[in-house]
Amino acid sequence: MIKYLFPPCCIFLLLTGCRTHRTSEPHWSYLGEKGPEHWASLSPEFCACNGHNQSTTINGKSFPMEGHFVHADPRGQLAVVGLMIDEGPENEFLAALIPHLPREKHNQSLLPKLWDASSLLPEDKRYFRYNGSLTTPPCTEGVRWLILKAPVPASFNQISAFASALRLPNNRPLQPVNARPLLVK
Repeated sequence: MIKYLFPPCCIFLLLTGCRTHRTSEPHWSYLGEKGPEHWASLSPEFCACNGHNQSTTINGKSFPMEGHFVHADPRGQLAVVGLMIDEGPENEFLAALIPHLPREKHNQSLLPKLWDASSLLPEDKRYFRYNGSLTTPPCTEGVRWLILKAPVPASFNQISAFASALRLPNNRPLQPVNARPLLVK
């Protein structure tokens, strides 16, 4: 059996009702004058963002929480495995992370150890694949996305705990597929 260990920095959870915080300038946000529709005007390096926002849906269904496992090879090429999280029974993996979530605004919290993130993944590893971009500025193109078809459960309280820790929405609105091919595996 192959085990994948992801450093804590590689797991990003996106929630409806959550937000991330960056301290570098120019600051961007998910709301208001520094929201997605204005990202391209905040900095020349954000020109690829040009208001195109995304979230993930599968067969038209959106999810209250999404995990991104971000990978970079030695040449800097990026791949992201997207994991949909739907309301259901408590998730043991997420239960172990919740005590380490930041409790105050603008605070960071480091995980005390590495977790075997494969235990968070669904049994069904089939996925959709497409080429896209980073979901935050500078919205760099050329990112290979692999979206797992099967969601994993998390309880209402677990989803609420992540939403509380992040405070504001950090998901991007859905964007059209356009001419981008969507491959199914």
